[in-house]
Amino acid sequence: MSIELSDQPVFKLGIDAGSCRFEVRLNDVPILRSDAALPFDVEFPVSEWIVRGPNRLAALVSPPPVWDEGGEEQLERERFDPAESALRLTLWVKRNGAPREERRAITTLNFVARDVAEPATSAPAGPPPVGSTGPTAAAGPASDPTPGAGEGWQSSAPAGRYDSQRAFGRDDAQGDVMVSEVTFERNDEPPHEAFLFRDVGMRSPFPRWAWEDGLTIADDDSTHAALLAEYERVWSLLLARDVAGIEQLQQTKAAEYQAAYYLDAARLRDALPLVDLMQSEDLRLQPLLRDLELRVFGEGRLARLVDEDGDSPIVFVGPGEIGYFVELTYARTDDGWRLVR
Repeated sequence: MSIELSDQPVFKLGIDAGSCRFEVRLNDVPILRSDAALPFDVEFPVSEWIVRGPNRLAALVSPPPVWDEGGEEQLERERFDPAESALRLTLWVKRNGAPREERRAITTLNFVARDVAEPATSAPAGPPPVGSTGPTAAAGPASDPTPGAGEGWQSSAPAGRYDSQRAFGRDDAQGDVMVSEVTFERNDEPPHEAFLFRDVGMRSPFPRWAWEDGLTIADDDSTHAALLAEYERVWSLLLARDVAGIEQLQQTKAAEYQAAYYLDAARLRDALPLVDLMQSEDLRLQPLLRDLELRVFGEGRLARLVDEDGDSPIVFVGPGEIGYFVELTYARTDDGWRLVR
């Protein structure tokens, strides 16, 4: 089944991982990080991060942690498990409202530890058949190891051009989706981490997002102080249950979520829960911490503050001491901070 990229596409990023720690990013935006080497098989909606032009899928992968009896991490003893350590990313798309079974894979980005430990014995095959669920990599004829081969990424989908109107079958002449080669780097010294990325160029139906035109954000004390003041302002609005103030705060985010996910008023309210959270009689807004870390990302155009666990400092606590963390992501403009996600 074809997927018209101009006909209300919804993009998701699938993450399948085991026996490794990792951080996954799309266009330098953190999508998921795990420091515990737990198994994962999840999907995240990512339409609001898809841009016109190249979209970069990237992953930093580290071996499972090793601890001594005193609880100290032993970096020099940490190694990937050739039988278990793997991270597989799949960029999916489907038409808005279509069942999950109709989704199609645009491309994949895979790290497999056994490919690091063994020499390459196969070359990527050609295009998948028309009607398949997307590009795949299959064993081809035996070949001699080449620079970059056998480096942990060879099971990723091949580079090339793919046709979105033919279930993303390979079409190097007229394909409308361009997938780059995988760039792979690894560190042979502790912490033995690997870094890989690839770019996916395709037509986007979305407008240019506000954060793409944001100012470059300096990762310094001045920025930290300015953003902390903005968080304090938002916290005060929430404490006062200022509906008008919160709705004004979320204007850009609301407009761009509507564009990214084709939301009606009810679904938009579900996607922007701040008003409902602050009006709930069952929830308590927690005091705002001051000892926070500044994180700058999105190629220097996005920023947020996080606590020592990497969580948002805007927290509501409900019955059973269940916490609801509200993540705020800002761009910076000539007029100041703008909440964009």
